[in-house]
Amino acid sequence: MSTPLVVLNVNDDAATRYLLSKILRGGGYTVLEASDGGSALRVVQQQRPDLVLLDIKLPDISGLEVCRRIKGDPSTANTLVIQTSATYASTDRKVEGLESGADIYLAQPIDAMELLATIRAVVRTRSAEEAERKAARRLHRTFDAIQDALLLVDSQGRVEEGNGAAGRLVGRNMHELEGQNVAQLLRKVVAQDALDALITRARQGRHEIEAHAGELSYRISGYPVQREDGSSEGTVLMIADVSEEKRVAKELAARVEELAEASRRKDEFLGMLAHELRNPLHAISAASNVLEHAGTHGLARPRDVIHRQVAVLARMVDDLLEVSRMTRGTLELRSHQIELGHVVRQAVQGSRLTLDARSQQLVLKLPEQPFQIEGDDLRIEQVLMNLLNNASKFSEPGSTITLELRERWDEQNRLAEISVRDQGIGIPRPMLAKIFDPFVQIDHSLARSLGGLGIGLSMAKSLVELHGGGVLARSDGLGKGSEFIVHLPAVPTPQDTPQAQPKASSDNAPGNGHNLRVVVIEDNEDTLELVQMWLRHIGHDVQGASDGTSGLELALASKPDVALVDIGLPGMDGYEIARSVRASDEGRDMYMVAVTGYGRPEDRARALDAGFDAYIVKPLDVAGLKHALDPNTIASSHQKRALGRDKRSAPSLKG
Repeated sequence: MSTPLVVLNVNDDAATRYLLSKILRGGGYTVLEASDGGSALRVVQQQRPDLVLLDIKLPDISGLEVCRRIKGDPSTANTLVIQTSATYASTDRKVEGLESGADIYLAQPIDAMELLATIRAVVRTRSAEEAERKAARRLHRTFDAIQDALLLVDSQGRVEEGNGAAGRLVGRNMHELEGQNVAQLLRKVVAQDALDALITRARQGRHEIEAHAGELSYRISGYPVQREDGSSEGTVLMIADVSEEKRVAKELAARVEELAEASRRKDEFLGMLAHELRNPLHAISAASNVLEHAGTHGLARPRDVIHRQVAVLARMVDDLLEVSRMTRGTLELRSHQIELGHVVRQAVQGSRLTLDARSQQLVLKLPEQPFQIEGDDLRIEQVLMNLLNNASKFSEPGSTITLELRERWDEQNRLAEISVRDQGIGIPRPMLAKIFDPFVQIDHSLARSLGGLGIGLSMAKSLVELHGGGVLARSDGLGKGSEFIVHLPAVPTPQDTPQAQPKASSDNAPGNGHNLRVVVIEDNEDTLELVQMWLRHIGHDVQGASDGTSGLELALASKPDVALVDIGLPGMDGYEIARSVRASDEGRDMYMVAVTGYGRPEDRARALDAGFDAYIVKPLDVAGLKHALDPNTIASSHQKRALGRDKRSAPSLKG
């Protein structure tokens, strides 16, 4: 049940006031009374009646003034006021009363039915107005809450209303939009001809366009506003900033293209891998067939083929493992101060067979003074061999390849710059930006005459970047040769000289550098037999064992100069053998080399922690094994091990 309307009855005549109050109470209203203007204003302020029935003639303040004060106070301005008068009933007086703010003017005497009907009419009108105001406020809040800019435009292209987002879009207060020419208002967002065309089409139905302003993009939609007869009354424009949407869509499209390109490269790589693996396998198979039927005089050639093709397969496997480690971020560097010229010469020596096979001349340019850098010498050598082999592969037989090491300064930083320049097929300009990507190759012919897996340059780039350097490719185009330039940070003190290599002393050098006593522990009988044959052929005294337990017994009993130990052995693995040897008096100084098919950095670290001095990955690298058996290498290992014991046994200097 609704609360009864509260009416303040203001009249200085007691009888009239009594009669009017009785009529109001009979109509179901709650009635308050006042006999003068001052009292009436106090009641209005304190009790806030819904309606004031106000006589004009009051003893202290005119009813007209009381009405003006009620309507002039924001806190009471919505109070309904009905003015009454028995004296001032002329038209002029009615106008004056209404001008003072009264909602209606009645002349006395007032008929009871007329009074109640008038109050009900005034209340209904006020209720309808309030409902309309609430609806307008709700609509306006909704209109303004929309994040996209909204503009209501009349048929003449003038803005009737806009929301806050529209104001922010054009840099104005939303209340300043009304009456503005919409084309002028949006001139920085959309061209006038495009906007005019949109509004024209939107009169027939929804229409949409896109507009671009600098780096920003907008979607502008037009909707018709129609009269009841269907004719156009105006247009609603909705302007959405779709810049982020466009950016995300563009990035997504680029990512899809990258994935498609990566998938294509993967498919090409798998095809190349199958092709490249079949070549050496075919050669090995053919050589095996020849060995099966050839006499002893015909063994040299097939043996050389098998040796060379096994090296090719081993290099492919190594490259694939390196790429896998770099992709996973597990590749580790064993950095120390190295003399770069020495590493360059090592790389040249490692590539010599490839260059000689194609009768190519190498011009080597090195600075007179030693050049120190901080890095992993094996990895730097791997980078340079990759670049040299790449230059050889893409150059004609008999051509010249130039390798130069020089100093360069970048602002305050001293750099080592290594250039590998060839006279080969060159690189098309569009390919220069992609040449270091994995699986990218210039030769796409079915013949695949140049060979390779397309990962050498990518691997070289990754290794150089791990050293804090960079690598770039240069070429003037097809047929004009290529140049690859590696930059590496140099040691800040150029006066430093390379560390002297340890020399073999007479005490530590086994024998005179020859005729080493070697124990080979290997469970593969063929490998064990062939390694022993090769070692005896180059002058060493060799014994062998085919399992871990007997191998450990043999090593401790014979006390060899060198033990070549396979890791994966039956009975006792290579790690256990190394730990047992190092724990014994007989084996504390034994030079031990791990020979294994496990080539991960963590495998190498585990072997060295177990007590091995060197680490060789199968298939057996003859050059690596020769280096491991070099007297200087063995003597250096003895010195390092002795130094480690001295440090562990040194007395504490703690105070």
